Amino acid sequence: VYPRCTTMRRKKFNVIGSADSVLPFGVLFTGLIINQLYLWRMNQTIIQRVLGAKNLVKAQNLLLLAGALKILMPLDIILPGVVGYYHFGDSLYENQDLIYPELIKKVFPLGLVGIFAAIVMGAVLGTFNSVLNSAATILSIDIYQQLVDKNCTEFKLVRGAKLISMVLALFAIAVAPWVASLPDGLYQLLQQLYGIFFIPIASIMLAGFFTKII
Repeated sequence: VYPRCTTMRRKKFNVIGSADSVLPFGVLFTGLIINQLYLWRMNQTIIQRVLGAKNLVKAQNLLLLAGALKILMPLDIILPGVVGYYHFGDSLYENQDLIYPELIKKVFPLGLVGIFAAIVMGAVLGTFNSVLNSAATILSIDIYQQLVDKNCTEFKLVRGAKLISMVLALFAIAVAPWVASLPDGLYQLLQQLYGIFFIPIASIMLAGFFTKII
């Protein structure tokens, strides 16, 4: 890639970045650590699956495996971006969410594009289903059963959880076109939301872990 890069293009491959970067290097050791502590220790979507393991040993091993795979994420995120910039330059800068699918169509044989799309859709739907399940659990058990009707039956809880999942799924479908038109893309929106919500929630949960006040 580098032989074809000018001096201006080389700046795009600067790992440290600058103070006005979208993700300054110093953030990796400050706010981003708190985000990751919340994600891996307190996020309902992940922890709920851990609690569903057959035993403690399996849960610990699966978390270690997930952590090891997390280390490989730069290969999934950064490397395709570098290859995409090599092929497309700045032509897709205003539509960054299109870089990955366009790159797949360019480098994959036509017969594998559909298979790869099915794999990606399976992963997306799996994550989407986990989020819906976690949200329905929180709203039905942690909120409705605890604050509204402590004597509600299991059948009523399950029915309410299904209704909540349906409403949340329809809401997600409704806002999807708006998210797709964001100038900075979906990934940057998620990082901003993480910074807004995760740190306060993590602070509350840590206070609950170490004190008897909450």
